[in-house]
Amino acid sequence: MAEFREFCNDQQSAPPFFFRDVRIRSFLFEADGDRLQFYCDRILNFSDSPYHFVPLAPIVYLALDDYPFMESQWPKFAGLGYTTQHEFSFMFPVLRYKKAFGSILIPDSMSWAFPFIGVDDTSSAMTGQEVLGFQKMDGDISFFDAANGAFESDVAMPSFLTPGGRETTVDIVRVRTGPPLFGSEAVSAAVARGARSLAGEGAGGDAMSGLLGLAEGWMGTLREAALKLMTAALPGSNSVINLKQFRLAVDPSKAAYQALVSCDWDTPNVRDIRVYEDIAVDIYDNPTLPIGHMLGLVPAAGPDLAEGDIRRTRYRPQFGIGMTCDMHFKNAHAIYKAP
Repeated sequence: MAEFREFCNDQQSAPPFFFRDVRIRSFLFEADGDRLQFYCDRILNFSDSPYHFVPLAPIVYLALDDYPFMESQWPKFAGLGYTTQHEFSFMFPVLRYKKAFGSILIPDSMSWAFPFIGVDDTSSAMTGQEVLGFQKMDGDISFFDAANGAFESDVAMPSFLTPGGRETTVDIVRVRTGPPLFGSEAVSAAVARGARSLAGEGAGGDAMSGLLGLAEGWMGTLREAALKLMTAALPGSNSVINLKQFRLAVDPSKAAYQALVSCDWDTPNVRDIRVYEDIAVDIYDNPTLPIGHMLGLVPAAGPDLAEGDIRRTRYRPQFGIGMTCDMHFKNAHAIYKAP
């Protein structure tokens, strides 16, 4: 394989990556399984690939993450420096089947698909797309934690609102929560125990099993079922799957390169776990970025609010959680390359 030719103006970083003190806010939505399967078929499933992907459950997570320290741990970049970012993503769990004898599908592993993701750091956007295959947008993201622990976030990304008009940055997601449910010192010990298991230090090693045990006493049946589906103890449950592709210049309808890229991650040092209540999420669908429609998210009761070509819909997530952790992204590899 040809050597990658580095130059001083390159904003493309290199794995493996280490992220310190990541603040995660994650919200669970019911979704349309057929819409999620459409995404799998359009982006992840190829007739000649050895794998086939299906949604594990009709659920989607909105993740809002604050990264105060991001660095490449590739030896050649050691000591180069770090960057920071805010990130939003809509992600859902997928089950990867291995094809056998043409039509037989054998369950292989679980992973996470990211149909929508965006950041406010250009280097992260370029690296995410060109190295790992995340289709990252680059826009504006704000976070705010009130003194009582309530969380607010506003996300705006580039879009075209009118035919022939200029691309502009428009609101796409707005999140408001009440104070967290777990704010007293009386539950600190339970949170710490859950955090140790969450980080893979407890029995089973599943990065989310401790959180399930912590939340189980407070959540209703639907929320428990969705969370357990999300965190099924399957190999590769802490991995992502992306389509990495580059457009062919001489024929823009074709891809010059196309591969399914898998990358593992782990989350050590989990702490500061909280569960949110009184959550309101507004998603602004517009003609070129209809997130709610594409994912089939189930809205709260009440009419949508039209603002010109933008349709604002209110959602009430089934569950909302916050935590702080470190994160490693590693072992990136192509599981399929298009001929």
